[in-house]
Amino acid sequence: MRRATGSAATWAAAFPTSRLRWFTGRFLTAHDLTAEQDYHVGRRRIHHRLLHGWGVVCGFEVRPDGRPGCGDVVTVSPGIALDCQGREVVRSTPDSVRWEATPELTSEQDRVAILCVRYHECLADPLPAITGDCAGAAPDEPGRVVEGAAFELHVPTGDPDDPWSALLHPKAAPADHRCGGPDCVDPNCLEPACDLGDCVPIALLSRGPDGTVRVDVDADGVPRTVRRALPPPAGYLTRVVGTNWTHGADRPVSDLVADGGELRIQFDRPLAEGDDTARGINPFTFVVEVEDSTGNRARVPYDSDHPPRLDDEGRVAVFTIDPDTLRVSRRRDGQPGIVGDAIFVTLYGDLVHDCHGRPVDADFFGSFPSGDGVRGGVFRSWFLVTGAKEGYK
Repeated sequence: MRRATGSAATWAAAFPTSRLRWFTGRFLTAHDLTAEQDYHVGRRRIHHRLLHGWGVVCGFEVRPDGRPGCGDVVTVSPGIALDCQGREVVRSTPDSVRWEATPELTSEQDRVAILCVRYHECLADPLPAITGDCAGAAPDEPGRVVEGAAFELHVPTGDPDDPWSALLHPKAAPADHRCGGPDCVDPNCLEPACDLGDCVPIALLSRGPDGTVRVDVDADGVPRTVRRALPPPAGYLTRVVGTNWTHGADRPVSDLVADGGELRIQFDRPLAEGDDTARGINPFTFVVEVEDSTGNRARVPYDSDHPPRLDDEGRVAVFTIDPDTLRVSRRRDGQPGIVGDAIFVTLYGDLVHDCHGRPVDADFFGSFPSGDGVRGGVFRSWFLVTGAKEGYK
């Protein structure tokens, strides 16, 4: 197969401004059909680049091979990415990449490498042309353009001007930088900014003393930020779809008691298990407060035997109010109760991830489902505690 050339030679050529007009009786040539493709492909790519940016859309997960004798090999899952020109970089099958030791490099220079994926296309499927050249021969012409992805390894040189080194150690803005100054010039938005060529970085690899290649991760096992991921479409995000109270409405304290003091937030997809303090459903991410008529607000204590948690199916977050807080509404020591107070519920979606590892789209605008189409956000809701229904004192 021959590699296609000139498919995106300049940014201007990739942004066609005229399209064909069809009419009955029009003479059709290969040039017309090519122009028809170029128009739609070019418009789609500039849409990707200007409205979505570049990076990994999904997949392209990199892991050590793990098989004996394959210490310098990593495996890459299927995936799709957008490069700096807005082209779709698609790999539909898993692949392996070998990072061979380079003798001419020192161990310090050869310690890390950036694995990236690049758009690749080839001309294939040769077909006989109906018309020949001046000599009368009828040559074969490629009948298809096959799009794919190619993997590359780039070893940072340590040079401040090396873009791969800058990816690991971004330069800070000058202290005297001012907007509107000579260094603050808006780029031409139609021209791609391809600091890394047209390669999309997907992993930072490191080589251990024994030559084994590892996918570099931090202490929590999260890939380094060398991988730039694009936000998923809104339909892929998990949202809040209901609560066991009505936002902004009255709720009798007897209903709270009948529910065992539970405040329940329901999601449309199972959530990932978190930990006690950092991520997931816990006392720091699921917060309940009470505000009295004078505007004083304080945290509502949770039941020490039932801290904020997920239910067994992982779709409902549960905060159980401490029983003593509920009983305060009928205490005999003269202390004020929670009747007449407002209960405020807050869930920090940035730190609550779903089963796919994505932050919950939690922003709440008064109706369900929650969400503004962006990962994360804060769910806020409240209700007013009223006097007990008949039968509760």
